[in-house]
Amino acid sequence: MLTFTIDGQTVQAEEGQNLLEVALAHGFDIPTLCYHPSVSAYGACRLCLVEVTQRGRSRITTSCNYPALPGISVVTRNDRIDRLRRLVMELILCRDPGNPQLQAMADRLGVDRTRLRFASRQDGCILCGLCERICRESIGADAISFVGRGHERRLATPFDEPSESCVGCLACAMVCPTQVIEFTQDADTRTIWKRTFTLVKCKECGAVLGTPEELALFQRKTGLDASYFDTCDACRKKQTATAFAAVTWGGQRP
Repeated sequence: MLTFTIDGQTVQAEEGQNLLEVALAHGFDIPTLCYHPSVSAYGACRLCLVEVTQRGRSRITTSCNYPALPGISVVTRNDRIDRLRRLVMELILCRDPGNPQLQAMADRLGVDRTRLRFASRQDGCILCGLCERICRESIGADAISFVGRGHERRLATPFDEPSESCVGCLACAMVCPTQVIEFTQDADTRTIWKRTFTLVKCKECGAVLGTPEELALFQRKTGLDASYFDTCDACRKKQTATAFAAVTWGGQRP
């Protein structure tokens, strides 16, 4: 364990942790749009700025990809940090001023409008890369990536065609901070990234379990028997409880 201070409070962290996760774990409020604990830090949104002092020298840096180090002093808020965060928020907000999630973060930081204008698609995407990282690092599908340059940069499938590696798991849509990744789902199908998947349902209760491609991927990753993915968690727990009761009390509760 290593020790340092955040806003004058002594905290402890494990080696390898970044400042943001340590600060959040200790209850400090640091805004962010591009951070998720399940994937590597990218530092895209720049909202998690903090001031770090080490050996008498201070610098403003993103906390999500700055390692926790022994003896450093971290300040999460001061006039300079607040001013920089508001400026960064204006830059982000100009990509799509009408996006509810961006407006909510702007309100939190005291930004009521953006003075900047940016010729973009106004689609709410802030290029944080969370969707790409969750797909590549956690799911292992590599179905989407950054394409284009400059103001044309965006997230897409290869050649904007339905990706054969996409498993339709919706992980990308779930982590998107601006909730702009579109998908549709009805009783039997799910469509995302221009590809339509059939849905597998629990054999006991009919709850949606996922797509065949998604379940097959998770079976390969976990090594579990295919029958494990025939039922939902609730039904498996019910089956386990029933089996336990049968063994323990002969099917009769005491």
